[in-house]
Amino acid sequence: MGVLAGILATLGAAIIGEVIARRVFELDLPPSLGLWIAGPLAGIALLSLNAWLSARKVLRASPALTLEGFRVAKLY
Repeated sequence: MGVLAGILATLGAAIIGEVIARRVFELDLPPSLGLWIAGPLAGIALLSLNAWLSARKVLRASPALTLEGFRVAKLY
């Protein structure tokens, strides 16, 4: 999922950068291999960080407390 998010973000950045370079600055912008490597890697890193930060509370609690909280939340 992080790779897909990174590829989509990289594609958008590449298209916007190309349009701005050609229409605003009248430059020929060569494709950047670094952008296509860094984009998916950044997507993976940010998705992993988000998952880890979201799961910290559940991972620190005992399984009984986690399941009890789920059971109480399900009743309402």
